[in-house]
Amino acid sequence: MAELKSDLMEKLLSIPKAKKISNKEIALRCPFCGDSRRDPNKTRFYINIDTENNKPILYYCFNCPAHGILTPDVLRLLELSDLSLNGELLRYNKNSNKGSRISGKRYQKNIRVPKYSISEKSQKKCDYINSRLGLNYNVDYWTKFKIIFDLEEFMKLNKKIEFGFNDREKWILDNYYVMFITSKNDYLISRNITDKGQRYKKTPIFKNNDNSFKFYSIPNQIDILTTNTININIAEGTFDILGVFHNVRNREVKDNIYVSVTGSGYKSVIYYILSEGIVNNVSLNIYSDSDKDVNYYKEQLKDYLIWFQSVKVIYNTLYKDFGVPKDMINQREVIIK
Repeated sequence: MAELKSDLMEKLLSIPKAKKISNKEIALRCPFCGDSRRDPNKTRFYINIDTENNKPILYYCFNCPAHGILTPDVLRLLELSDLSLNGELLRYNKNSNKGSRISGKRYQKNIRVPKYSISEKSQKKCDYINSRLGLNYNVDYWTKFKIIFDLEEFMKLNKKIEFGFNDREKWILDNYYVMFITSKNDYLISRNITDKGQRYKKTPIFKNNDNSFKFYSIPNQIDILTTNTININIAEGTFDILGVFHNVRNREVKDNIYVSVTGSGYKSVIYYILSEGIVNNVSLNIYSDSDKDVNYYKEQLKDYLIWFQSVKVIYNTLYKDFGVPKDMINQREVIIK
């Protein structure tokens, strides 16, 4: 263990502009975001290597959301290619304590989601979701998907938060919208359940929030060191990805990630997933709206295809998207890779 970490330290410090911050930390230029554009000498990508324990070797960037467990693929991004070192690192990762789970806690603000509610307001929103997707689950089930049915209840439960919306906005959201908490707990992606007002809203949960990753993902944990294929399933909207999860992939959670873009851009979402360290045995399934041609995705993904075993764009021939009941879905696949 100590020999591996010592060897790794030496090789990392040989990278141009690498700096030893302490006996445990090295700072480099970030291979994911390119680091600071204004100052070419900035090194905001940190790798923590503690030789006194068997905890995972972690990396994190202070310039972008990149963080995770150091893997051979990250070393390749840093232009370190050593088969012997790669093999030792893989073996170490498999044996290190809690080294195979992604938590993402460094980038998630701490919030609490209200438990089961049987109010008329909550039931109306629950009925809307069930009707859209042809399902029959209660409010308690849907809250597991980071869905807010009662904003007032949510605010009481998180009373220490300085919220990023005013009383008027709160009243509108609470009465007209069902709300989805984004992946990093920063925004509410809301869908109007009536014919009044704006159809969709993106509302910051925290005051002065400048986070740009406003996408939603179904909560799940993935073993990034598995030898199984990991399926990344992406759709445009929150109801689309809920439809994919329930009506296409039959609630399959093992080795599956479910993300809705919600206008953030496919590049941003894929970049974020790869920055989590999920770069081995990955298949990408894009459940597309019918108005997006496959060439659009080829252009979006041209710099990322190398990371995937396979890439498919899937259309629903019976409707414009996948946010519908199961009997309204018929899949047509276009293989990109």
